[in-house]
Amino acid sequence: MARRHITWLEKELPVWIREGIISEEGAEKLRARYAGERAEGRNWALTIFSILGGLLIGTGIITILANNWEELGRGARTVVALLPMLTAQALAVFVYRRNLLSSAAWREGVAAFWVMALGAALSLIWQTYHLPNEWTQFFILWALLSLPVGYLMDALAAVALYLVAASLGGLADREGVSGRATVHDYWLL
Repeated sequence: MARRHITWLEKELPVWIREGIISEEGAEKLRARYAGERAEGRNWALTIFSILGGLLIGTGIITILANNWEELGRGARTVVALLPMLTAQALAVFVYRRNLLSSAAWREGVAAFWVMALGAALSLIWQTYHLPNEWTQFFILWALLSLPVGYLMDALAAVALYLVAASLGGLADREGVSGRATVHDYWLL
């Protein structure tokens, strides 16, 4: 039954009891019958747009930072690189404190933003401090850092992004970009 119909029924039940159409016991049976359907209802469009919003915000921040990156010193670069990740973590704390984990839109959107912010921070720190230019290590480290996000936020978007990062790490290794890890290490992820 549609959510609006359940809401309508909940408003009508007290009137029906007053008018003697149904008994209190019958009203309780109806409430119990349709309570599970109300809890299971999910607004998929809101969830999808929340995930899309988290991804777009994350990539937008990466684009803005990349455009103005050369003008910043090392210390400023570090702060700017970590700021989106800290913002995403603050949003996750907000979701926990406000008990919004039951909302798939909040969970998925914040988790997608968090994973993208992790990737941005990792890549910017990687570039700033001239870490070895091995794509395999970068993607595997990003995957490992983003894996807990999927569990903490109970979000499928974070798990999907984890799988993308792990797959890119495996593909980079398969193409011979990295000399250390083997393609068999990918399957451990």
